[in-house]
Amino acid sequence: MIRRITAGFLALTALLVLSGCTPQLTPEEYREKLMSCTSEYSAAQMEVVNSLTADDDGYFIGNLAVFEEKCTAFENAMKQIEEINPPDAYKEKHLQAVKALDNEREWLEAVRSYTTAKTPEELKRCDDEIQRTANYENSFPMQVIQIIRSIG
Repeated sequence: MIRRITAGFLALTALLVLSGCTPQLTPEEYREKLMSCTSEYSAAQMEVVNSLTADDDGYFIGNLAVFEEKCTAFENAMKQIEEINPPDAYKEKHLQAVKALDNEREWLEAVRSYTTAKTPEELKRCDDEIQRTANYENSFPMQVIQIIRSIG
């Protein structure tokens, strides 16, 4: 009997893993997972910024392959956050945080545009786009702070 239950559990676990489903977390597990993923997100974002090397006029002179590697790591960090399965009580807040990641992706695309800017006008467009994406009130970090505070 125990073998059947164990075999059934293992089969169900394998099915969940293969289907991409993740088990729903407790509030404490969710807080820890969200904090861990947010830490990775923040570190990856700083790596993007640090790899954006420019000359005195503001034109990109860094290693484009390294820069793109850092951008990909940042995108992966955002995907990890999206894949978290929060408890039902926090699903709506988590969805708001995930929606805020759309703005972070816009920011990333604006930062990427610096690598191809060749004129002062193009640099100005990059700066303007960065400013447009700077929405601190509804930013991803602000959403995370609200979630963490609501969990306690």
